[in-house]
Amino acid sequence: MPSKKLPANLIKTSLDHGILLYQKATLFIKFGYKHSLTFNEIRLESCL
Repeated sequence: MPSKKLPANLIKTSLDHGILLYQKATLFIKFGYKHSLTFNEIRLESCL
């Protein structure tokens, strides 16, 4: 909603948090490719 403006520091912290999550995800994926079989089995079980 354009009428409500979010404070700039809140936007910045959420952006920083998103970047951190993205970096963790990419590390997790790189790690997963090294151990793809067990990683995929664990990930599938946790998703179900």
